[in-house]
Amino acid sequence: MNNDNKKYRGLSTRKLVVSAMLSAVSIVLGMTPLGIIPLPIANLTTMHIPTILAGILEGPVVGMWVGLIFGLTSLYKAISTPTSLLSPFLMNPLVSIVPRMLIGVVSWAVYEGIKRLIGRSQKQEGKGRGKGAIASGAAAFLGTMTNTVGVLGMVWVLYAEQYAAAAGIDPSRIGSAIWGICVSNGLLEAAAAMIIVIALERVLSPLVANLKSRR
Repeated sequence: MNNDNKKYRGLSTRKLVVSAMLSAVSIVLGMTPLGIIPLPIANLTTMHIPTILAGILEGPVVGMWVGLIFGLTSLYKAISTPTSLLSPFLMNPLVSIVPRMLIGVVSWAVYEGIKRLIGRSQKQEGKGRGKGAIASGAAAFLGTMTNTVGVLGMVWVLYAEQYAAAAGIDPSRIGSAIWGICVSNGLLEAAAAMIIVIALERVLSPLVANLKSRR
């Protein structure tokens, strides 16, 4: 019983530490220019990457928690410093929070599903690094698209006419405009997230595995 309690406490402590670390990174990215990568063709966000990593490293619960922090940061920024076209719509938690809480869940499901499909056990280390990159890359891609499609999709459903007026486009073209952004910006952000997440997962996974083995 004592050993079981010790393991449970160790597991909880590890998840708490990872949650706190990635939540802090998410807040820093959300409240500073570090969360935006300016490119000649678009501004790419990296604010969703800690949520993707949370789902990959610690599962859906931690992923949802870090996603909640991301969403709350986005909500606060939309209220306190509304600087973008989407700011008025991000004041609604259904737009700013709910899609962000799904990022970690989707990333975890994709990551674990692909690992099983390619026959890679969660506890394996030092083998199949290429396969691990496939799993984390796919999780980063679909986690990013969950963010982009989720937020813009909610704007479309809830605020189609208001968005069209703010963007200065014909309301009949709102669907094609929003999905055009999903394809253009979404794919660029997904590509950037894949590169970053694959690199960070290779570094962080052994550290988290080491914490698991020492609990």
